[in-house]
Amino acid sequence: QNSVAGSHSAIVGGYSHNTGTTTASFIGGGWDHSILQGNYGSIVGGYKNKLLRSDYAFIGGGETVGSAFTISDAAYSAVVGGYKSKIEGSTTKGLSSGSFIGGGKENSIEYSAHAFIGGGSDNLVGDYGDGAPGSSSYSSAIVGGETNYIYNSDYAFIGGGENNQVGEASTLPNRAGPSDHSTIVGGKLNAVHGGSTGSFIGAGLGNDIVASLRSAIVGGASNLISQSSDSFIGGGTSNNINLSDRATILSGKNGSIVESPGATIVNAASSGAPYSNIFSGSEGAILGGGFLQSIDNSRFASILGGSHNKIGGVNNRGFNASEYSTVVGGFFNQISSSLRSFIGGGSNNFIVTGSNYSAILAGRNNSISGSNEDIFVIGSN
Repeated sequence: QNSVAGSHSAIVGGYSHNTGTTTASFIGGGWDHSILQGNYGSIVGGYKNKLLRSDYAFIGGGETVGSAFTISDAAYSAVVGGYKSKIEGSTTKGLSSGSFIGGGKENSIEYSAHAFIGGGSDNLVGDYGDGAPGSSSYSSAIVGGETNYIYNSDYAFIGGGENNQVGEASTLPNRAGPSDHSTIVGGKLNAVHGGSTGSFIGAGLGNDIVASLRSAIVGGASNLISQSSDSFIGGGTSNNINLSDRATILSGKNGSIVESPGATIVNAASSGAPYSNIFSGSEGAILGGGFLQSIDNSRFASILGGSHNKIGGVNNRGFNASEYSTVVGGFFNQISSSLRSFIGGGSNNFIVTGSNYSAILAGRNNSISGSNEDIFVIGSN
């Protein structure tokens, strides 16, 4: 039996519908629909769909289970179809006006106005039902995929994929805040965590950006940018930028930049434990390819190609051990505690212990040491 109590409302077909005391509401077909405390709403088809305090809202079909409301406190919102999907607002936690779910299964928009879910399953924009007042994701969108979440982050976007996340749930202790204007295009298990406004992950598997503003990971697997704003990882596997603003790793495996703002690794090549690294105190340093290379505590130092080359050490001035030093090619070459020095190719060449402004060009087993400055060796041994 259908029941129409409001003025200018209508029920056409179906069974066990109720428009309550609403004005100009409409139910067309289906089974056991209700429109309560909201005017100008419409439900067309489906099973057990319900509108609550949502003027001008629309449900196009689908099914809602039990006593749950399909749309509540969400004027001008629409659920076109699907199973157990909902748009939920709250007068205390935030309304969900003007939001949209296109279809799919068990998708939810909570306390988030102008939000969008196109389809897929188990996707969420907003926060869980126990979220604090204001824990919303205004104008954020998930196009599709499965089990993707946007928490407490305005203007955020997830294109698709599986188990991707922007922001953090308000139930987490010590969460770092929102990640407004952040994007994940696709992939699986990628996350732009709290405090990472304006950040981007393109795709890949298990990539994370943590508390890093305006940073990006294009793809790859298990890459991490942490507390490093304006930093970039292009791809590869298990690369890490930590505490290093404006740092870049273009590709490779097991590359690491730590406490070195503006540092760059072009291609981190490592077959085992991490060793293509730029360590603390190496601002503006560059690793330009090669295999198992390392720069430590040396500002604006560069290693360009080769393998097993190192720049670093401890300077007697107490800072920037081998700043502005360069190794180009070769293997097992090392500059240690020597400022503005240069090795060009060869193997097992060493400039160490305060031999500033010195150079070795090619050859092997050459050594400049003992605080001898301005020494020049060409291709001996």
